[in-house]
Amino acid sequence: MSYPYEWEPRLYRRMIFDNLQYYLSYGNQADLRRARYWCDRWSENDFEVLSTTDGYVGTAYYVEVLAEAVVALGCWASENSLKAYVLEKVYTDFGHRVSGESFPSALD
Repeated sequence: MSYPYEWEPRLYRRMIFDNLQYYLSYGNQADLRRARYWCDRWSENDFEVLSTTDGYVGTAYYVEVLAEAVVALGCWASENSLKAYVLEKVYTDFGHRVSGESFPSALD
């Protein structure tokens, strides 16, 4: 059975994710520029852009993780504490779907 997907969009999405992760960790503006570069490359593929909901789902998940951090740490948690919590989630829970180590099924 042949692999039904093109490799380029998956690579571009992985590069977007990695560079956003680096920016979150280190605050280097160059990482945001690199993420934008890969996002532009990814968005050149009309099928990818029209057939995915990554932007909406990703934004909702971001808000969910921040809400989880506030619940876990309390409303008066410092920005640094919230960031540390979110970073922990990013490094332990995020990115598996774009890692290239596995290809999730439609049921995941």
